[in-house]
Amino acid sequence: MIGWLLMGFKSIPKFSVKNYMRGDNMFKIDFGFVFVDADGKSLLDEGDKEKRPLTLKKIAVLSLVNMRMAEKISGSEKYERYKLFKKIDRHDGVVEISEEERAMLRSLIGDFYGPLVMGQAWDILDSATIDA
Repeated sequence: MIGWLLMGFKSIPKFSVKNYMRGDNMFKIDFGFVFVDADGKSLLDEGDKEKRPLTLKKIAVLSLVNMRMAEKISGSEKYERYKLFKKIDRHDGVVEISEEERAMLRSLIGDFYGPLVMGQAWDILDSATIDA
């Protein structure tokens, strides 16, 4: 909460769907989450001709399919990224992902995005609670 206050937010943004962890270590993540700026206004996807809001789905799929210039990864890791890309890309809202997939997304988003987007994405990915 302190981090959000330091960034100028009056409170932690409310998320549209509760993310939670089940006993089998699978997480339901709302990939329809819309990123906001420091004033709480929706960030727009500048690469979209229609200027739609920037969503967790958009940054997740871009992080999965893009590679840094000097990045050398194995074919099997590329395939794991591709499988997760397909899983997320075919849905507009909540998607169930494993702990390993969540960690991969967290790392890739951290590599590709600045603090405002990355911080909100990590908050969503890390906000899982146990389903009672």
